[in-house]
Formats: sequence, C-alpha cells, structure tokens
Amino acid sequence: MMIENALENPIFLVASVRSGTTLLAVMLDHHPEIAFPGEFEFSVDLLEAGGELPNMESFHAWLRVNRHFLWHGLEIDPSLDYPELVRSFLFQMKQAGNGGAKQHVGVSVHRSFEHLPDLWPEGRYIHLLRDPRDVGASIMVEGWAGNHFTGARQWRETEESWERLKARIPPERWIEIRFENLASDTHSTLSRVCDFIGVPYRGEMMTYPENSTYSAVNPGIRERWRRKQTPREVQLSEAGAGEMLEQRGYEWSGEPRLSVGLTRTRLIELHCRLVRLRWRLKRYGFRLWIERRLAQALAIQAWQDSVELREHEITNRYLK
Repeated sequence: MMIENALENPIFLVASVRSGTTLLAVMLDHHPEIAFPGEFEFSVDLLEAGGELPNMESFHAWLRVNRHFLWHGLEIDPSLDYPELVRSFLFQMKQAGNGGAKQHVGVSVHRSFEHLPDLWPEGRYIHLLRDPRDVGASIMVEGWAGNHFTGARQWRETEESWERLKARIPPERWIEIRFENLASDTHSTLSRVCDFIGVPYRGEMMTYPENSTYSAVNPGIRERWRRKQTPREVQLSEAGAGEMLEQRGYEWSGEPRLSVGLTRTRLIELHCRLVRLRWRLKRYGFRLWIERRLAQALAIQAWQDSVELREHEITNRYLK
C-alpha cells in the first residue's frame, strides 16, 4: 500500500488519559488543513520495552478484538510487516471522512509513546499537560483507577513515558501546552499549536460544538480538585503524583504530605482492585465477569474474544 508523503511526519498528541486530548483533537480536526481522526494506542501497545516487534499473527488476532481498531473500521493487509501495517492504519484513518484532502494528520496516543520514533522518525509531538489531581479524579470516574492515589500515579507514569520520549527527539519537533491554558485562553493556545504544525489559526476550530458532542470550553473546568476533593483525597492525589507534580509546574496544595511506604501502597492497591471490580460488575454485569474468568481459566480464546467484544458494545454506549 502506498503511503502519502505527508504521513512521514504525523502529529502525535501525547498525554495521560483524561487530560483533554479528545477535546483538543476535536478542535484541531475542525481546522481545514488538519485531520485528527482519533486514538492510536494500538500501534504501540504490543511493543516490548526494548522495542521488539510482536508476532504478526498474534498482532492480527489482537487487533480483531481491539475496541479502538474496530471503532475506526480498519482493514488488515496480511502482506505487510509491522511498521508498514501500522503506517497503513494511519493512512486509512486519514482517508476517512474528509481527511484525505487535508495536508496534516494527527492522532492521540496515551501510553508507550516512547516507541513512536522507531515507527515515525520524523514525527512531531504535542504534549498536553493537565493537573494530576484533576486527571486522577477523572480516571476514577471511568473505572480505570479505584482511588485518587492510583489515578494520579497513572498520570505520573505517563509523564515518565514522556521523559523517555523527549530524550529521543530534537526540541524543534515537540511543543508542550497545558489543558488549563487551553480552557482559559483557547485562542492563544490553539494559535501556538497551529504555529507549531505550520498552519495559520482558523476560526473553524471553535465551531466544534455545532457538530460534536462537546460543548464550548468552560474555563471553570480548571482546578476542579480545589472544589471537589476532600483534604484526604488531595493528599492521596499528591502522593500518587509525587515529585512529578512540582516538576511539571503545579503547586502543592499545602495539605500535609503523606508518607506512602510499601505496606500502605499495597493496601491502597488492594482497595483500588476492589473498587475497580465493583465498578466493572456495575458496568458490565456479573455474568460477563464470570464468563471472562472462566474463559481465561480454561484458556478458550474464542470465548475470551466473545466476552471482550460484548464488553466493547457496552463501553461504546457510554462514549461521549
């Protein structure tokens, strides 16, 4: 499959989940020269820590039950090797809708993005930051963490991934913006991003509420943790974020710092697992949970895939 030259230096929007990437992507996708079709973690999820490529047969099978892959309706060309195949996916995503006529393409990646330069040596990066106390709370709402400590810790781990990526790319190929600035000074922030991409700011980017599920950005979305979280929850959030909180330019709340040793960490993680289990049972039901456990215990892959696909159907109903 021939891949457009424009896909040699795509834009990767990298950030922790629940940092505002979907909102920014929707804004950028409304630019007449930028296609931003969605999330692209499946391009790097199965890469090993050392960058080793996955077995292609296993990769194909995994993709066929991957929610984001299925959401985009992509096709697998079995003749392609791994780098060619993931490039073909980006090409397909760009061609969908009106993206084929646009000069630039970008996608969101929320984890393992330090591997992206191996696949796109000329890629460009927008790093989106958001206060970990807000990120962690939002992660909890989605059922991906069971408490504020583990939610903020996910943010910290993503920022550590960004540090590894940043060490691999020259400074002219990345830009860093804050969600708080995007919410309070949208025009200036989008103008900075457009300058980085190499296109002029266009007012069409602010028309996204007309044909998406996102409302006009509200500056009040910043620092919700100050209004919503108890002092104890703030302490847990800050303990989960650790020193990365200050390193990323966010101020400590002033609440007493928690000392989280090994024993307390294990108790917090146990609490997280129990809360997440309760969340899954409420979202997907007891029957699917039992089926998943049995399918895994009996190593029946077809049954595991069936459960996965039925859970995707439920998940998709809750997407904004």
